[in-house]
Amino acid sequence: MSVDLEREINPSRERGRDQRSSHFAYPTYARPRIQRRENLTRSADELRIQLEEAKSLLAEAFEELKKSSSRRARSGARRPKKTRGDRPISTASG
Repeated sequence: MSVDLEREINPSRERGRDQRSSHFAYPTYARPRIQRRENLTRSADELRIQLEEAKSLLAEAFEELKKSSSRRARSGARRPKKTRGDRPISTASG
């Protein structure tokens, strides 16, 4: 989206290239689009940072899950499973 805004801004900049962007006669079309592009770029950068943080937290959560699963598997292997053993299964007859 910022690339599209850049394409829209460039022709306006060319028309007003002898002027600074703060000059009152700078193309009014370009000024808000430049601001929008800067806002989009800043938002995209912030979202990239949030994404990296979320990926890091997800990786940590998976590691904890692996540790927990392996602990459960080890503790389950040591202890015999509870079974009904030799007891006959009673069926209710009515």
